[in-house]
Amino acid sequence: MVVSFGYFYSTFGMETPLFLMLIALSLYLYKIQSDYFIISLALLIITRNEGVFLAAPMVIDYLIRYKKIPGLKITVIGLVIFLAPFIFNFFYYGDFLPATANAKIGQGKSGYWGKDWIFFDVKYLYSSVFSGKKYVAASLLTISIYGAFVVLKEKIAIISIAFIGLLLAFYGGLNIPNYHWYYAPFFFLA
Repeated sequence: MVVSFGYFYSTFGMETPLFLMLIALSLYLYKIQSDYFIISLALLIITRNEGVFLAAPMVIDYLIRYKKIPGLKITVIGLVIFLAPFIFNFFYYGDFLPATANAKIGQGKSGYWGKDWIFFDVKYLYSSVFSGKKYVAASLLTISIYGAFVVLKEKIAIISIAFIGLLLAFYGGLNIPNYHWYYAPFFFLA
């Protein structure tokens, strides 16, 4: 179903398919209770810093549920993977955050792309993703909401919804420009 949704063709050649695969892998590994979800989350965050919004609810849930950290070896490997690019950035570029993370925040603050919740201005998505048919968008939204309620009993659904909520708050709250690839996790989880 994901492959047949035309929107995702517009993200090929970017890190977006890798980001989505790591979201799915992280959720899957967490669902089957594999400690390797830590490594997957580390890879997710270094792929795109917004991965932290999936890592936060997942790690919090894990700590509450199990009252311990995952295996030491896996945790150390995950930390090394997570920290390596930040340390490299600091020594090579003089800043811990990658330029892309700073650019997103800077673009939002600049106001150049618009003001007042520009991330929520999705009119262009109707024509590019839904062929100008609002009923198709409404159908996807309706089915997604129904699906979320059906699986709400599962922790993984709650974590996914928390991720989407945090990601939406980040993009919307910081007035991040509405580039089409930023919507990929929303469509993917929908």
